[in-house]
Amino acid sequence: MSQVRVAVTQAEPVWPDPNATFVKTCKLTSEAAENVVVLGFSEDTNDSLYIAQAILDADSGIRPTTKRTKARHMERTIFDDSFGDCLDGVADIAAGRVGTTAIAQPYTMES
Repeated sequence: MSQVRVAVTQAEPVWPDPNATFVKTCKLTSEAAENVVVLGFSEDTNDSLYIAQAILDADSGIRPTTKRTKARHMERTIFDDSFGDCLDGVADIAAGRVGTTAIAQPYTMES
């Protein structure tokens, strides 16, 4: 089995400036562009908000996004529940197969 080294960062938005947050996100993404980037964001689909993630890599660009299957607690006041298609978010990259989850999703019975 080959060994893969992973580096992770969680960057804070530029409060309360969405334009500056966008610029910061683009800068951080371009710095990591030769590797793989996973972005977490709020996705607006058919007038519903979802907690979502997208995998970006240098070879294939943006992979299909995944959405959190079930919003929890106070998240339900803002975010909607997703559907089964949100579980198709595993991507083949140079290092192997990579998927995403949101917050405590792996520790619950929702998926």
